[in-house]
Amino acid sequence: MAAFKKWRHDLELFLETIGTSWKGVTAVMRTSRIFTENFTGENLKEVEELRKKTEPSAPDLDPSFSFHEKADALYKLLMPKLPVGLSTELRQVGTPNGFELFRLLTQKLDPPRADCAFHLANELSSCAPPLPCEDFAQTVRFVKFFDQKQLDYTPETGEKFPDDDAARVLSQAIDEDTMGRVDDNDDISIETYLPVKTWILQREVKLKLRKNTRSGKGKNPDDMVYGVSAQPPSEAPSGELQPLKAQTLGFQALLTLGLHSRAYLMHRQPLQRHLGQMCPQHGRP
Repeated sequence: MAAFKKWRHDLELFLETIGTSWKGVTAVMRTSRIFTENFTGENLKEVEELRKKTEPSAPDLDPSFSFHEKADALYKLLMPKLPVGLSTELRQVGTPNGFELFRLLTQKLDPPRADCAFHLANELSSCAPPLPCEDFAQTVRFVKFFDQKQLDYTPETGEKFPDDDAARVLSQAIDEDTMGRVDDNDDISIETYLPVKTWILQREVKLKLRKNTRSGKGKNPDDMVYGVSAQPPSEAPSGELQPLKAQTLGFQALLTLGLHSRAYLMHRQPLQRHLGQMCPQHGRP
């Protein structure tokens, strides 16, 4: 199953890069998996209407789209890639139709579940945790998870998960603080899922922006209002040296001391002789 889904995904990527005349074809092909009749040029409109329910954001077919031309090209592309058993079973005689071949292939290797809407609705209804979320961050994670589960529901059933049922699940999972804020807001109600979900995600963005603004480097936004600025970094007293400067000055001092010591040794003996001549008792070092 995983290998087939990988192969199907690679095929869709290839078709989307062929040219503009193939725009929207992959969405129609994916929708044909839940289409119960033969996929022919006569019922292309029905498949397109179903596609608008399962994938509303997918692009429409290109105006230059020709069903028979694309069906022939798709058949010649798919058939050589199939194993011998599948190619023998799904081989077509007469006018080839790659769209029908793809529909039969996906329904055989990845069939939709019987009574899919009922089972998926039960799965979504059971997503609510046994206890409410602990805080707002956990509520946000649950909303994103539950929203993704609903997106998986639409392509499988061709319908949207009822908003009332989604609101019931969210009301069981939302944390107490967020629930109180929702109750205090007159513009939204916990009985409607989409407005509450939008409000939660917008509040998450506002909290992140506020946190990044206050914790970022530079001046605080409150500084402009209250005239408060950050304290300048404390400087070391003039009598103290920075570590690097101290090391540098120490090296220079040692170098100077060494030069003076060498000069002293060079002039020491002549000075002793001179003193010895003038005052013999000072001739000793």
